[in-house]
Amino acid sequence: MDYRFYEQTDSLRGDADLPQPVGILDFWRWAFSDLLEDTLKGLYAEWMVGNLLGLPMLHGGRPGYGNYDLRSPLGLRIEVKSSAYWQSWKLRNEDGTLKPAPEIERWRPTPDKTITFGGLRARDAVDRSQEAVGYKADLYIFCFQRETDPARWDALDLEQWEFYVLSRAALASAGVSSLSLRRLRQLCPPLTARQFQAEGRRIVAELEAGQRAATV
Repeated sequence: MDYRFYEQTDSLRGDADLPQPVGILDFWRWAFSDLLEDTLKGLYAEWMVGNLLGLPMLHGGRPGYGNYDLRSPLGLRIEVKSSAYWQSWKLRNEDGTLKPAPEIERWRPTPDKTITFGGLRARDAVDRSQEAVGYKADLYIFCFQRETDPARWDALDLEQWEFYVLSRAALASAGVSSLSLRRLRQLCPPLTARQFQAEGRRIVAELEAGQRAATV
């Protein structure tokens, strides 16, 4: 049995008195437009990385659970971690209105602001009988949105992002469950989007080749 994925042309239907047509696109605009919100920022980073790596980003292709975020055509498991200086709760009230400027200003990042990427080791998200905690992916991509001015913050501007790439072996060697941005920069250099495209695809191909050789 399968179930359907929705298209942007789909609308509510049935016995209801709606003042105007209400479609799934309206829902997406309402629920998923604020990419400053932490959960959505993480989903967006997965989608961004998948496109930069040239992976097949299929309609309805992201499951809501799993031990990793993306999978290459040859089966390489990829985990994407993201962070930023700004989150929507620092800018907006519960009712969606903008907070006063002085309250926003106190959240403006300083040079000593700590950024941390967590959850690098976890229990099996699919096989609940497995209690061991470990690394679940073969490759880890870290995305950092570095814009410090909330008025200029733009998730779609690739110039505002830094990318870092670490293999599972490199993380295991470091023996960490979380990484600060400072420590991450010690382990690998930051990459621009264009640099990440080239380096990320090279590493994916290299790791895939290693996996193929190991199975021969």
